[in-house]
Amino acid sequence: MLPVDVPAFVRSLPPTPADDDYRYLAEHSYEMGPGFKAAIVQTDALEIRALPRGAVFYDREPVFTVTGPSALVSWLEPLVLMLHYRIQVASRAGEVRVVTCERQREIVRETL
Repeated sequence: MLPVDVPAFVRSLPPTPADDDYRYLAEHSYEMGPGFKAAIVQTDALEIRALPRGAVFYDREPVFTVTGPSALVSWLEPLVLMLHYRIQVASRAGEVRVVTCERQREIVRETL
């Protein structure tokens, strides 16, 4: 069962970058170009297709897709991939009502 509202979760992830953020990155040899700066704020251009919260799905079935400006989707990718683990932990905890550590308890609470 999908324990999270995926579109809401994904939309909560992008940063609201400030000039100080870009200055910090540039000072540490990771300067962002104008294309990246334009793309990272285009959160309205994200298209998120997902099963509804509470939907049942099976192993290896796609649960959601995210498309949009390349730089923004690339920035989101590692964070969205971590959602897979959250879904697994929260789903399993919902089935057996058990978590194995405090961190899993936090993940379940955050996800649900």
